[in-house]
Amino acid sequence: MATDTSVRAGPEPVLAVEDLAVRFGGVTALDGVTLAVGPGEIRAIIGPNGAGKTTLFNAVTGAVRPARGRVRLRGRDITGAPPFRIARLGLARTFQLTSIFPELTVAANAWLGMNARTDRPWHPFARPGRDGAAAARTRELLAGLGLADRLEEPAGDLSHADQRVVEIAIALSLDPDVLLLDEPTQGVSPHEAGRLVTLVAGLAPAKTVLVIEHNVEVVLRLATTVTVLDRGRVLAEGAPAAIMADRRVREVYLGTTGV
Repeated sequence: MATDTSVRAGPEPVLAVEDLAVRFGGVTALDGVTLAVGPGEIRAIIGPNGAGKTTLFNAVTGAVRPARGRVRLRGRDITGAPPFRIARLGLARTFQLTSIFPELTVAANAWLGMNARTDRPWHPFARPGRDGAAAARTRELLAGLGLADRLEEPAGDLSHADQRVVEIAIALSLDPDVLLLDEPTQGVSPHEAGRLVTLVAGLAPAKTVLVIEHNVEVVLRLATTVTVLDRGRVLAEGAPAAIMADRRVREVYLGTTGV
């Protein structure tokens, strides 16, 4: 299968990564990664352990500074910008290990994310209900994610799958154009994984989504395009069925027990 990893001509991609390299001492974690993600696309990033998937997310979101290359969001160069600034420009993420505020209510978790994109100062006694508009947006967001009846429960009391949904809600509360999800179905049952797939699929085309995922069935059901990383480089890129049939991909990814 022919693979074209160049940034394609045509309408400007909402997210473009160009020749991105990241090094940690003498270790090269990313080595010339290039990809272009169009508006409303759901892009899966797969590959074996150590391929550079999470490093790619870290570089795109400003958590690590690349040694080479560029990251552009809607044509704007965001390479190496602080994570909070990148989030305000319209790019949010979740993490491989669930990152929420377990002692706070579900509603407070989402509201804090919404508040973070504004210039309003935060103080520890602030409550969602004191801002009627923000409280209404919080309820609407959580209702859309199936958590309308869990608003006042401590987030830490929810199931692992529901905590994943809360983390997605925090990211969505920033109103991003692009959402990066790092293994959202990790550690959940097949039934709950199916529920998360339905949730994420419903975000497009309003949101552009990049998802790191180890579950092949999830990738086939969810992604419109798949990018395969191996040893910090793009090995293949294309439609899910074609990628899964590629001999090179089967050797480095499908033939292993993990990503």
